[in-house]
Amino acid sequence: MALLNEYDELALRKISSFFEGTQEKNLGTELFEFCSSLVPSVNVDVLLVNSLGEFLLTWRDDRYYGPGWHIPGGVIRHKETIANRIRAVMQLECGFNERICTPIQPDLVQEIFSEDRCVRGHFVSLLYTIRIREETVLNLKLGDERKFFSKIPDNFIVQHQKLYKSYIYENFGS
Repeated sequence: MALLNEYDELALRKISSFFEGTQEKNLGTELFEFCSSLVPSVNVDVLLVNSLGEFLLTWRDDRYYGPGWHIPGGVIRHKETIANRIRAVMQLECGFNERICTPIQPDLVQEIFSEDRCVRGHFVSLLYTIRIREETVLNLKLGDERKFFSKIPDNFIVQHQKLYKSYIYENFGS
């Protein structure tokens, strides 16, 4: 494998130094996708479960996974704690604004590869199951893009079927 030339190495060091010591700077899509083509991304997925044993899924339609329901989640940012990423997912994807006690350990750790692409092609996924009270469910903004399910829908994205289908069946009998 060829080593980087001096110019390329300098350019990469300059980009890296721009982000050094801070977690407030957003990488932006292009740089994030570049990084994801070199190293695995670590993400948290949050399975919110209500008192009836139903689980919250959100709708997505993007160029990587296509249209379908998925477990809310997000990639952990540089120097972001897992607990903070769980809170961000709860707020941004689940519409959950209450303070919660975040779980210490994930319920499941999975690894997945996309055989047909390099960008966003390798993930280490940490699944956290969080049970919420019924009064909390009433405060969630549900709708066409955010719903509780008692069983896995037919249009559950393929990646989450591979990662979580057996976990959901074992724990929620769907």
